[in-house]
Amino acid sequence: MKIFLRLLVIYLFFIIQYTLYKFPFEILLLLLVILSLYDEPFYALLNALWAGVLLDLTAPPHLGFHIIFFTLVAYGLSNVRRALYNNRTYLLIIVALVLTIKYLLGLTVLKARTQFLSWFISFIILLILAIPLDFLITKVILRKWPSTPLENLY
Repeated sequence: MKIFLRLLVIYLFFIIQYTLYKFPFEILLLLLVILSLYDEPFYALLNALWAGVLLDLTAPPHLGFHIIFFTLVAYGLSNVRRALYNNRTYLLIIVALVLTIKYLLGLTVLKARTQFLSWFISFIILLILAIPLDFLITKVILRKWPSTPLENLY
């Protein structure tokens, strides 16, 4: 159930990002960063593969880029989270670094022509959404749900 719920949430965020395709809004990457900071490496890699496949199927010229990039980000963040991540102020730094690296890789490797102004606006919006989304993900999705109705009664 834990895996199914995460994959369903990733798919819902993919639908949100895909409906806003004219604006480079990387909400799926933000979700992946948050999930990778709290999950074990196996679950982080599974989430990254699913998100990468969903995005790569919609962008055939860059097939494989999102899978590789998301997998590297998820594996890296899930392994260094104990040494690096101890409060939510680091979340903004991590999101800023990941978005900047993806933008620079898009410019150099993929030769993408993303407008700097639209990327910068998306960057600011994602930094604003990072903390509320982190609270939502940790309180609702990553919460340990009781397996029986009477488990948390006392």
